[in-house]
Amino acid sequence: MVMSNVLEDLEAVSLKLQESSISRFEQVCRDRQKGGIERIVRNHTLTQNEAAKACGVVANTFKKYYEEMLEKGLIEPVIVEKPKKLFSLSQMHAIMDYMEIPKWSDSHNYTHVINVQNQKGGTGKSTLSVSVSAALALPLHNRMRTLIIDLDPQGSLRNFLAPQIESDTDLLSAVDIMLGDEEEGVYSEYIESGHSHEDILKSSIQESHIPNLHILPAFTDDERFSSNAWMSYAETGEFNHVKYLKEKIIDVIREDYDCIIIDTGPQINPLVWSAQYACNGMLVPVTPHQLDWSSTSAFLRNLPAQIKKNLPNQGENIKWLKVAITNFNPLKDSQIANTIRTDLGLGSLMMANDSLSSIAFESAAKNYCTVLDIRKVEKLCPDKPLQDAQTSIEAFTRELTAILGLVEHQSNNGSL
Repeated sequence: MVMSNVLEDLEAVSLKLQESSISRFEQVCRDRQKGGIERIVRNHTLTQNEAAKACGVVANTFKKYYEEMLEKGLIEPVIVEKPKKLFSLSQMHAIMDYMEIPKWSDSHNYTHVINVQNQKGGTGKSTLSVSVSAALALPLHNRMRTLIIDLDPQGSLRNFLAPQIESDTDLLSAVDIMLGDEEEGVYSEYIESGHSHEDILKSSIQESHIPNLHILPAFTDDERFSSNAWMSYAETGEFNHVKYLKEKIIDVIREDYDCIIIDTGPQINPLVWSAQYACNGMLVPVTPHQLDWSSTSAFLRNLPAQIKKNLPNQGENIKWLKVAITNFNPLKDSQIANTIRTDLGLGSLMMANDSLSSIAFESAAKNYCTVLDIRKVEKLCPDKPLQDAQTSIEAFTRELTAILGLVEHQSNNGSL
């Protein structure tokens, strides 16, 4: 009788929640309003002198190019805050492309796919993923085309990147697209109406406030991927679903991006394995606390056997792995950080730069942005922690960029 009453109560609550639920599109739009997107766009503008310097020309030459584009209707008028003209990132990209200023893809032909993973929760995976993605995309001299794929059903990354949503249709996640052929839903409706898989995938990828940084979001019902995979395994004896992320998503849009970052949840399941199978590099964040390192070291010890057992190609796709110390407080965490470095050795497995612990990351999360989107004048957090957070992420990303360049060079020369 008690169990019956509990089930009745749950059914009543379930019905009530269904009636009050909002669509994914409405959900993300609501989150976007909290983020103050126009403020973020304004924070990344450049004055005319700064813009000219970024393009490597004098102000008058830059002005001539801008006015020429304006006359041809190739660019929208800039923001004017007398006496300054402010150029947004989108305008800077347009002008630099018009001036034929080289970017990363002009001299690199390798798409890096990085899986940020650790089975231990609270290690800063999502914060590192979104911060590094922004840091890769922001430098105007590279204009690296960056995509972040959220495979964590918590789905928080879409809030940090303030997606520029214009569609009036519901949104699809990576899991929706991977399982599209196996279930009824929006994906199958699009297919039946004549849209191709590639069209559906590309329309599901959302733009952000940084023009060359895009996101494929996640939602809570993405958990179903692993249960589908296990049911398929029970029937066939094979983990075919593990191939889906690579074959149905990464391979389709690989040429559109220079770097694809995949954020996964703190689990070991087929959805996580699909990220391992799709990537060519792995970042393993670890917080320098004893329990966190104990859990992470166990994860690393078991990782080779797990990969060989669960990936169809036994991990031949993974060319590099780096452990990254996150949430690092030099005053409190130096001893355990040194232990981590000693245990792993000071060689190829460790990132030399750490991601510092800072209240700036908390402030960014509360304001639905990354630490690189905040300016001191906003007073969202004290200046010193903000500067430390931004400096640590930029240094970390410079090191990562160097690693990517080396990996590409070795791959092109057949040494990987």
